Parts: sequence; structure tokens; C-alpha cells
Amino acid sequence: MRVMMYAPGIGLGHVRRCYNIAREVLKREPGASVIIVTDSQAAHTYAAVTGLDYLKLPSVTKIKRTIWIPNTIGLDIDQLVTLRSNILLAAFRTFAPDAVLVDHRPVGVYGELKPLLTEAAQRSPRVRLYLGLRDILDDPDVMWGLWDSMQARDCLGLYEAALIYGQPDFYDLASAMGMAGAVRDVVWNGYVAPPLNGDGPAGAQKPMVLMTGGAGADAFPVAEAFVGALPRILGATDLEAVIVTGPQMPLERQDQLRSMLPSGRVRIESNVEDATRLVRRASVIVSMAGYNSQIEALRWGKRTLVVPRFGPSNEQRMRARIFGERNLIRVIEPEELSSERVAEGVLQLLQDDSVPDTSSMPRLDGAERAAEVLLSGHTEHRSHVSRDLALAVPEEGV
Repeated sequence: MRVMMYAPGIGLGHVRRCYNIAREVLKREPGASVIIVTDSQAAHTYAAVTGLDYLKLPSVTKIKRTIWIPNTIGLDIDQLVTLRSNILLAAFRTFAPDAVLVDHRPVGVYGELKPLLTEAAQRSPRVRLYLGLRDILDDPDVMWGLWDSMQARDCLGLYEAALIYGQPDFYDLASAMGMAGAVRDVVWNGYVAPPLNGDGPAGAQKPMVLMTGGAGADAFPVAEAFVGALPRILGATDLEAVIVTGPQMPLERQDQLRSMLPSGRVRIESNVEDATRLVRRASVIVSMAGYNSQIEALRWGKRTLVVPRFGPSNEQRMRARIFGERNLIRVIEPEELSSERVAEGVLQLLQDDSVPDTSSMPRLDGAERAAEVLLSGHTEHRSHVSRDLALAVPEEGV
């Protein structure tokens, strides 16, 4: 069994989801091979797994919803997309996967996946294509506008199914996006989280409050407010504090944070190989509202104070609102962000054992279920997934 995964974006979110699914594929099929093709500059930070490897694409940066530019090398965007498309097609032809999982972008950046998708659909036997979508993308009109700008609508029918990494009683992405008729099928997987036994024990180290910035590109305002809150937090508790800025926070911003740190009981890192160990140690987590940040905190039942990003996408605000309404997190809107609000939020959470509300917890076995679909084939697995999740899906959408 060979599985090829496409994880776009120089951040951590898409490649992290693919990594968690790949580990589950290999757990179920130890002889399988998985290759993740990504332009993430941090893919190498994930633990090595036998049977899994990465292929790095030249990176692009999204500067607006529909506009990307080269991130480093001196090619114009048309040249770079051609290069990326050729790399993707060559990898597909040489690796010869049985299944391809495309995360988030149905045709890739500026349609770079179209040659691969077309060839995969024409192969005999047919290569099974799956589109993986996180729980919330953005406002539906915005997403259709983005997909239509890449002429993606006609390619959606090439996919066996859209695997949605969420559940419709939280947010019904399939209905909101009007996917009936656009895709062949919809499979609700539940949320993709790391395994419960993953990455070793939390250890007996001193408890702490953790601030994590995800990839870090836009995390400075949250990190700055957290640093400003530390004198009050540390003065009222015996906790330590750890700040993980994310590898993409500019170095000058990291240096600015270090210059602001109070003395003692605080350390700051740009990136860590074993973020799960820190999450498991934390008494309270302060983070943005990215998919992986929220789901990993829920996996370990952590009290989390969340500040969604300003934009341009509404994804994080939508997720924070939905999770906040279910008492899974506490939320500070970005317009209301201040050190005082962060300090108050952390100290209140330390006294509040009702967060997260276990009765509102979503399914967190999306990686396992996605792996089963990839390994067993969608047709024979479909009824099993729907029955086990016990989630209502409109008849015309399945």
C-alpha cells in the first residue's frame, strides 16, 4: 500500500494533520509507505516514522486570499507553480500511490495539482483520490470564490470523497458549502488529533502555563500580551511559564519578546520537537484558534484561553465561537486583547474545572478513521464510518 499526501502551506496545520493520519496508516499497515509532499518549512520537526518520508516543494506565501508569491527563490510565481506542478507529477508517477489525500486545496496553488489529478483519474486501476477538509474553512462564499478562481469546481468530481475532519453538529461544512452535487460523497471523520499514547508520558516536572503561537507568523500580539500578563500570573501562582513562538515568528519579534521577559520561571523557544509533552504538562494553555492547537489541547483535556486571529480568514473566529459556546475553551476576541485580559483569563481558568466540558467533547479519532478509509477503500468503509460516528448527514449529501 502506498499513500501520497499533499499538505500545502508553509505553516504547520496541514502537514500536522497529514502526519497524524500517516502514523495511523502505518500503525494499521506496517508495510505501507507514505510520502507527504509539502512546502512547510517545519515538516522535518515531526518525529521520524518508518515508512514515512517528506518531499519539500519550493515555498510560496499567501499575501491575500487568492494571491501567492514566491517565498524565497528568485522565480516569478508562474515559473514557481510550473516547477511545483512538475515535481508533484513526477513524484506521483514514480511513487505510484494507491491513494492520494489532498489536504485543503482541491487543485493546489493556482491549479498545480490538475495534471496529477487528471492522470490519477485516468489510471487503470483508478487511483483513489480523497480531499481532506478541516472542520471550518472560511465563509462559504469566500471559499467558493477562491475555488472558482482556480477552476476547481470541475475537479471536485474526480475525488472519491471529501473527508471532513470535524462533525456536523459542531459545524456542517457540507451543507454550508453546498457540497451536494459538487463532490461524489462526504465522509465525516471526526477531529484529527494525536494518539492518546503518543510522544511519551508527560513526566513529573513542575506544572506550567504554556503560550503557543502555532507556526508563529501572526502570533506576536498574543505572545506580547502573554508576556505582559506574566508578572501577575507568576506573582499569584508557583507555575513556570513556557512560550513557544513558532518557527515563523520573525527573529526581531522573538528578540523583542525576550527583552520583555520577567526574570525567573520563564523560558522562550522558537520551536520544540516534542510539543505534545509541553501540552500535557500545562495547567493552562494560551493560544490562537488554529485547528491543531485547539484539538491537541482538547485531546489532553486542557484548560485553554484562545485569541483568534484578526483575519483575513474568518475560520479562527468561527471555530473559537463554536468551541466557546460549548464551554470547551475561553475566548478573548482579538479587538479586546490585552495583558490584563490574559492575566484574568489564565487565573480564572486555574480555578475553573468545568473547562473543557467533557459532555460537549467532539470525536477525536479522525486520524484513525481517515486511515481506515485510505487503507480499505471508500465504498466498503462508508457505512461503517457513518454508523460509528452516529452523525446525521443529509441524504442528498452522501
